Amino acid sequence: MREIQPPNSLLWPCQLPYTLPRNHRFPEHSRRKNPLKMSTLPKKLKVDAIVESVLEIRFEGSIAPELVMARLIDNGSWANFKDNRLPISEIPEQIRVNDAGLKFQPHFILENEQGPEVVKIGPNMISCSYINKYRGWENFSVLISEMLHVLFKHVKGVKIKRLGLRYVNALSSEKHNVKSIDELKYSIMLQEKDIARFSSLTYKLELSEDHIVLTKIVSPEFIISREHNNAIAFVDIDVSTKDVRVEIGSTEDAMSWIEQAHDFEKEVFFGLLPEEIIKDLMVD
Repeated sequence: MREIQPPNSLLWPCQLPYTLPRNHRFPEHSRRKNPLKMSTLPKKLKVDAIVESVLEIRFEGSIAPELVMARLIDNGSWANFKDNRLPISEIPEQIRVNDAGLKFQPHFILENEQGPEVVKIGPNMISCSYINKYRGWENFSVLISEMLHVLFKHVKGVKIKRLGLRYVNALSSEKHNVKSIDELKYSIMLQEKDIARFSSLTYKLELSEDHIVLTKIVSPEFIISREHNNAIAFVDIDVSTKDVRVEIGSTEDAMSWIEQAHDFEKEVFFGLLPEEIIKDLMVD
């Protein structure tokens, strides 16, 4: 069994995602028009299940990589965060740019020692995240907007290659009244037996022409987590652009896509929970 070390992201055992056909009707929350309307979804839970939230931007620019990173590091509210240079920065540039697995990796991690904010920066990427303490969409969206503003203002010739909004959730019986993974609104049948309790499910959905959602639902048997050892299920939802078909040329364009991605993420997450549990978790 592979050991997972939050908060560096909960990565499940390697498996290929199953891509559902565009007209497939599984599961209930895969449809844009579902019984859980956005107006009825909770804005805030009594106790958040979110253990990590991430917004990642992959891009290409027209200035030198060293200048890109210097400008991104020095021109945000994270300029005074504790910074750590990563070993990947020692790999020659010619090797990195020709390897898709290296090109969009961070070279620096900047951590707020007084809060949960973490910013990662590389020659072709920037991301911001909250680790283990989610401060709500109102605050997170402000941090995201600032990051976009810095990128478009200080890096010439920016071309967005990918946007990704990701939330990792850990559900527990004590905090969220979910007694077992069997209470979630999905099932996996094998020889007429439901094996969801002992499974790792990954599936991909196209919720719009510009939004792809990769969802991973994992039972505790597949995760070793020192910080979340009481979790009965982990739900990892990653909403990303599809082939960058949407034109993103400004902070406003990006925020429009991100706001919709956030709506999709909420629909998918709450679509997995029974309505009685949602009502119990909602802030009055």
